[in-house]
Amino acid sequence: MAYLHGKNPVILHRDLKSANLLLDDSFTVKIADFGLSTAHTCKPLTQNCGTVQWMAPEVLTNSNYGSPADVYSYGVILWELVTQLCPFGNTRAPVEIALSIVQNKERPPIPKWVNSRYRGLVEKCWCTNAYERYKFEEILTYLENIDDIGH
Repeated sequence: MAYLHGKNPVILHRDLKSANLLLDDSFTVKIADFGLSTAHTCKPLTQNCGTVQWMAPEVLTNSNYGSPADVYSYGVILWELVTQLCPFGNTRAPVEIALSIVQNKERPPIPKWVNSRYRGLVEKCWCTNAYERYKFEEILTYLENIDDIGH
Protein backbone atom coordinates (compact mmCIF):
# COMPACT_ATOMS: atom_id res chain seq x y z
CA MET A 1 0.00 0.00 0.00
CA ALA A 2 2.91 2.37 0.65
CA TYR A 3 4.02 1.69 -2.91
CA LEU A 4 0.54 2.33 -4.37
CA HIS A 5 0.05 5.49 -2.32
CA GLY A 6 3.54 6.65 -3.30
CA LYS A 7 2.76 6.60 -7.02
CA ASN A 8 1.96 9.75 -8.99
CA PRO A 9 -0.97 9.81 -9.25
CA VAL A 10 -1.75 7.98 -6.01
CA ILE A 11 -3.51 4.65 -6.54
CA LEU A 12 -6.35 4.08 -4.10
CA HIS A 13 -7.48 0.50 -3.57
CA ARG A 14 -10.92 1.44 -2.13
CA ASP A 15 -11.79 -2.12 -1.06
CA LEU A 16 -8.88 -3.01 1.18
CA LYS A 17 -9.91 -5.88 3.46
CA SER A 18 -8.46 -9.15 4.68
CA ALA A 19 -10.25 -11.13 1.95
CA ASN A 20 -8.29 -9.10 -0.63
CA LEU A 21 -4.91 -9.92 0.92
CA LEU A 22 -3.33 -13.13 -0.34
CA LEU A 23 -0.24 -14.96 0.92
CA ASP A 24 2.25 -16.68 -1.35
CA ASP A 25 4.33 -19.74 -0.37
CA SER A 26 6.80 -17.57 1.55
CA PHE A 27 3.99 -15.71 3.39
CA THR A 28 4.50 -12.53 1.39
CA VAL A 29 1.27 -10.53 1.21
CA LYS A 30 -0.13 -9.84 -2.25
CA ILE A 31 -2.91 -7.27 -2.60
CA ALA A 32 -5.77 -8.50 -4.79
CA ASP A 33 -9.04 -7.30 -6.34
CA PHE A 34 -8.31 -3.93 -7.87
CA GLY A 35 -11.81 -3.71 -9.34
CA LEU A 36 -12.69 -0.57 -7.34
CA SER A 37 -9.21 0.96 -7.50
CA THR A 38 -8.64 4.35 -9.03
CA ALA A 39 -5.86 6.80 -9.74
CA HIS A 40 -6.42 9.73 -7.40
CA THR A 41 -5.55 13.16 -8.68
CA CYS A 42 -6.34 16.45 -6.96
CA LYS A 43 -10.08 16.04 -7.50
CA PRO A 44 -11.73 14.68 -4.32
CA LEU A 45 -13.58 11.38 -4.56
CA THR A 46 -17.08 10.99 -3.18
CA GLN A 47 -18.24 7.63 -4.54
CA ASN A 48 -19.33 5.21 -1.83
CA CYS A 49 -17.61 1.89 -2.59
CA GLY A 50 -16.04 -0.97 -0.71
CA THR A 51 -17.19 -3.30 2.04
CA VAL A 52 -18.98 -1.62 4.95
CA GLN A 53 -16.99 -3.16 7.83
CA TRP A 54 -13.76 -1.78 6.35
CA MET A 55 -15.07 1.52 4.97
CA ALA A 56 -13.93 4.84 6.43
CA PRO A 57 -16.60 7.20 7.78
CA GLU A 58 -15.96 9.73 5.03
CA VAL A 59 -16.61 7.05 2.40
CA LEU A 60 -19.78 5.87 4.15
CA THR A 61 -21.16 9.42 4.11
CA ASN A 62 -20.21 10.09 0.48
CA SER A 63 -17.93 12.90 1.65
CA ASN A 64 -14.67 13.89 -0.04
CA TYR A 65 -12.01 11.27 0.57
CA GLY A 66 -8.56 10.20 -0.53
CA SER A 67 -5.72 7.95 0.58
CA PRO A 68 -6.62 8.10 4.30
CA ALA A 69 -9.67 5.95 3.47
CA ASP A 70 -7.34 3.04 2.61
CA VAL A 71 -5.46 3.65 5.87
CA TYR A 72 -8.73 3.33 7.81
CA SER A 73 -9.36 -0.02 6.12
CA TYR A 74 -5.83 -1.11 7.02
CA GLY A 75 -6.54 -0.28 10.66
CA VAL A 76 -9.46 -2.70 10.60
CA ILE A 77 -7.17 -5.34 9.08
CA LEU A 78 -4.66 -4.76 11.90
CA TRP A 79 -7.53 -5.36 14.34
CA GLU A 80 -8.39 -8.60 12.53
CA LEU A 81 -4.80 -9.82 12.79
CA VAL A 82 -4.86 -9.78 16.57
CA THR A 83 -8.45 -10.84 17.16
CA GLN A 84 -8.95 -13.29 14.27
CA LEU A 85 -12.58 -12.12 14.17
CA CYS A 86 -14.87 -10.55 11.59
CA PRO A 87 -15.21 -6.82 12.31
CA PHE A 88 -18.62 -6.06 13.85
CA GLY A 89 -19.54 -9.77 13.78
CA ASN A 90 -21.70 -11.59 11.28
CA THR A 91 -25.16 -10.80 12.65
CA ARG A 92 -25.55 -7.08 12.05
CA ALA A 93 -26.94 -5.59 8.87
CA PRO A 94 -24.49 -3.49 6.82
CA VAL A 95 -26.68 -0.38 7.17
CA GLU A 96 -26.66 -0.76 10.98
CA ILE A 97 -22.87 -1.07 10.98
CA ALA A 98 -22.50 1.96 8.70
CA LEU A 99 -24.74 4.12 10.88
CA SER A 100 -22.89 3.08 14.02
CA ILE A 101 -19.48 3.85 12.48
CA VAL A 102 -20.62 7.29 11.34
CA GLN A 103 -23.02 8.38 14.09
CA ASN A 104 -21.57 6.62 17.15
CA LYS A 105 -17.93 6.49 15.99
CA GLU A 106 -18.04 2.75 16.74
CA ARG A 107 -14.95 0.68 16.05
CA PRO A 108 -14.35 -3.00 16.81
CA PRO A 109 -13.17 -3.44 20.42
CA ILE A 110 -9.42 -3.90 20.80
CA PRO A 111 -8.63 -6.59 23.42
CA LYS A 112 -6.99 -5.31 26.60
CA TRP A 113 -4.03 -7.68 26.16
CA VAL A 114 -2.92 -5.98 22.92
CA ASN A 115 0.40 -4.13 23.16
CA SER A 116 -0.27 -0.43 23.79
CA ARG A 117 1.87 0.68 20.82
CA TYR A 118 -0.01 -1.66 18.47
CA ARG A 119 -3.30 -0.44 19.94
CA GLY A 120 -2.16 3.13 19.31
CA LEU A 121 -1.37 2.30 15.68
CA VAL A 122 -4.79 0.72 15.10
CA GLU A 123 -6.57 3.66 16.71
CA LYS A 124 -4.53 6.18 14.71
CA CYS A 125 -5.37 4.35 11.47
CA TRP A 126 -9.10 4.47 12.10
CA CYS A 127 -9.36 8.00 13.50
CA THR A 128 -12.63 9.69 12.60
CA ASN A 129 -10.67 12.67 11.28
CA ALA A 130 -8.98 11.40 8.11
CA TYR A 131 -6.20 13.99 8.38
CA GLU A 132 -5.10 12.56 11.74
CA ARG A 133 -4.44 9.10 10.28
CA TYR A 134 -0.93 7.95 9.51
CA LYS A 135 0.26 7.63 5.94
CA PHE A 136 1.47 4.16 4.89
CA GLU A 137 5.11 5.30 4.91
CA GLU A 138 4.66 6.31 8.56
CA ILE A 139 2.98 2.98 9.32
CA LEU A 140 5.98 1.09 7.93
CA THR A 141 8.33 3.01 10.20
CA TYR A 142 5.99 2.53 13.16
CA LEU A 143 5.77 -1.23 12.62
CA GLU A 144 9.55 -1.56 12.32
CA ASN A 145 9.86 -0.10 15.81
CA ILE A 146 7.04 -1.92 17.55
CA ASP A 147 7.65 -4.61 20.16
CA ASP A 148 5.76 -7.88 20.53
CA ILE A 149 2.02 -7.25 20.06
CA GLY A 150 1.06 -9.74 22.75
CA HIS A 151 0.78 -9.31 26.49
